[in-house]
Amino acid sequence: MIEVEIIRAGEDESDFLFEVYESSRMSEVRKWGWEQNQITQFLKMQYQLQQQSYLLYYPNLETNIIYFQNKKVGRLLLANLIDKQVIVDITILSNYQNRGIGTYIISNIQNGAKIQKKVVQLSVFYTNKSALKLYEQLGFEKVNENEMYIQMEWSKGIV
Repeated sequence: MIEVEIIRAGEDESDFLFEVYESSRMSEVRKWGWEQNQITQFLKMQYQLQQQSYLLYYPNLETNIIYFQNKKVGRLLLANLIDKQVIVDITILSNYQNRGIGTYIISNIQNGAKIQKKVVQLSVFYTNKSALKLYEQLGFEKVNENEMYIQMEWSKGIV
């Protein structure tokens, strides 16, 4: 059995939450040729804007820390709406990816949603082929897309 725990983030978790966000963007931003200080400042600004945007769309957003074998390894932002569960963001630090953590978490969300008769919804960057493959393996289907994101839903056994 996989040792994964999801714990609601406290006020003192902001540095770790930024670290997770930063890790998800670093390879992309490094290509721009900026100095590390510029990258950090840019990502801090982007992170703050992202957080404000998420809270605007999902006022009751749950911000969670993902633990694997008692170590902080990622974040899970989850919105529990009347008719659906929205995985707003799931990010796992790169050195903990491909260990079944994301599959375990998403499967648990799907199981809970099935009991509540809710759809599970998420969006993925168009270029994130590994995440897209995982979501398709877990039964998510594309419902909408634009030049940046693919919106996906899972509703097996709900209707």
